[in-house]
Amino acid sequence: MDILKRFYFIYILYMKSQKLRLAHPDKIPIIVKNNKTKETMKYLVQERISLCQFLLILRKKINLSEEEGLYIYANDHVLIDMTFPMIEIYNRHKNEKDGLLYLTITGENVFG
Repeated sequence: MDILKRFYFIYILYMKSQKLRLAHPDKIPIIVKNNKTKETMKYLVQERISLCQFLLILRKKINLSEEEGLYIYANDHVLIDMTFPMIEIYNRHKNEKDGLLYLTITGENVFG
């Protein structure tokens, strides 16, 4: 029964992500997990912005100090180039099962 529930949950996520993409064709659904706080945040961002611009949005949201650097990983292990547009990152690293882009952020003290 657990396999059936899991399949149903993935199917529901896939349908929701497809509905979002149809309603907002110029936006990308993103799930961001903070490694420090274990908090999960949902975003719907423009596909033409770069990862660097998205990073600025994240820094404001999670209140990082100026001394901390922010690192973003796709699928928990791939470090992404900051100059890539979000649509390219989405096309390369989205979860094929549910159509969402999962990013993990980690803050690290870079000045001592």
